Amino acid sequence: MRDVSGRRFGGAILALALVSVLSGVAAIGLAAVSVASVGFGPERCCPAGGPPTRPSPAPRPSATPGPTRAVGLPACIIGSWRVVSETSMVKYYSNADPFAASSSPGKSYEFRADGTGTEKWDNVTYTANSGGSTLRLQSNGSAEFTWTATGDTVTYLARTSVNLKHHWSVPEGESDATSSPNPALNEVDRYKCGATGFEESNDTGYRSVWARTSGYGFYG
Repeated sequence: MRDVSGRRFGGAILALALVSVLSGVAAIGLAAVSVASVGFGPERCCPAGGPPTRPSPAPRPSATPGPTRAVGLPACIIGSWRVVSETSMVKYYSNADPFAASSSPGKSYEFRADGTGTEKWDNVTYTANSGGSTLRLQSNGSAEFTWTATGDTVTYLARTSVNLKHHWSVPEGESDATSSPNPALNEVDRYKCGATGFEESNDTGYRSVWARTSGYGFYG
């Protein structure tokens, strides 16, 4: 997911667009089972004079499909994860293109089966290089989000609550910023998910690799 924050700094505007996250397998569903009609075998040979008279059989009631269950979220994503490596496109300056920044350890996720999740940063530093100078951004805090997924894409629908602070350092100086909720995030990323690992990316240049942890959830 991406996070945008900005601060006016000494006449120059520093802006941050932190691409987070985020976190497959096919969606799980149960199809209704139809009941096939049972056919009857041929009549037995009848005695001379023709078959005896017998009542007509009552019509069989038509089969009614049973109830269906709503399609579930991919079970592979559900659970807790820590970020092993991440490259995010970070916009340090409003008048310059984003820089490809690598992150330090300390970022984690929790994806729940009800379509909610938590993203945490623990002194996560994003570092980029510009003309021999080092650009740094450090993030601390957490955010709650909602999500959905198919077999190969995960969509972050909204960032519902945020307690996230940023501190960045560039050659021009240092500054601080905070993030705000984003109820219309709607970010779609590609993913690959397995029993122990997860990889996520999108067309901006963002790529993140995660490892499963035992903090929460399950893998089905």
